[in-house]
Amino acid sequence: MKKPEECTTVRDVIEYLLEEVKKQGGPEVFMEHYPEKDCMAFAHRTLGMQIRNTFNLWDEKSNGMKIREDCVLNYKDSDGDPIVNIPDSVSTVIMEELWKAVVVQS
Repeated sequence: MKKPEECTTVRDVIEYLLEEVKKQGGPEVFMEHYPEKDCMAFAHRTLGMQIRNTFNLWDEKSNGMKIREDCVLNYKDSDGDPIVNIPDSVSTVIMEELWKAVVVQS
């Protein structure tokens, strides 16, 4: 598994976070906190901030920029519109993709 600073795609980030979910009690515990995908919106200042900081989404000279670029190129928002290349939007996509991945595992 890649370290956070080695991640360059949203998929890398999801794989890393899924391992963290397992360490923190597994999909069942995650789903207790976020039973619906819409619940992820409430995690913007907690999980979202942790994602933005852990993966350096604010730093344009780090791999965080590669993650942001991957997100813009390969993902759409919930309305099907392109993702805006800012850390807040990218962390939202990552949280939603993480939620989907955890659902599959639970």
